Amino acid sequence: VIEKANKKLEEKSSKKLFLDYYESKATELADYTIAQESSRNSYEINNCTLICDIKRDELRKFRKSQDGEFLLGLANQSIFADSIIALTEAIRPHNTIGAVVSNGDNGEAIYKLTSSVLEASIQLEISIPYIENTASKLVLCTVTAAIIISKQNTFWQLVRTLHRP
Repeated sequence: VIEKANKKLEEKSSKKLFLDYYESKATELADYTIAQESSRNSYEINNCTLICDIKRDELRKFRKSQDGEFLLGLANQSIFADSIIALTEAIRPHNTIGAVVSNGDNGEAIYKLTSSVLEASIQLEISIPYIENTASKLVLCTVTAAIIISKQNTFWQLVRTLHRP
């Protein structure tokens, strides 16, 4: 299942659409990351973990760097949507029990930023909701979604993978 989902994520057309979308929306997504995502996710800039009180200020400073706005616009949970969709599509043919793919219990993503690289990861769960209480679930397995976006010369490279922790 994970291998099938990873093949979908490696399609060149999918990568191009992903990068084109985030380049076109960089300004508004960077605003969103600072305003909304910074309070619920972990951020590290140049190997320095950001603490709650100074996180937004440090993210604003990083935004002013050469590729900072683009990278900061990527540093929100929407970048994992394709990974969740690919994993959901990969389990669909085998899914006779109503399993779903979602963020783990804490839903926290981790973003590591440098001047030309973003490394992001989040724990996803494949689970079965309990019928009596849809808020409860039985977790079948966890999967790590990892994304690396890096600048090679003047071109952005994108690597997306799913793997078992």
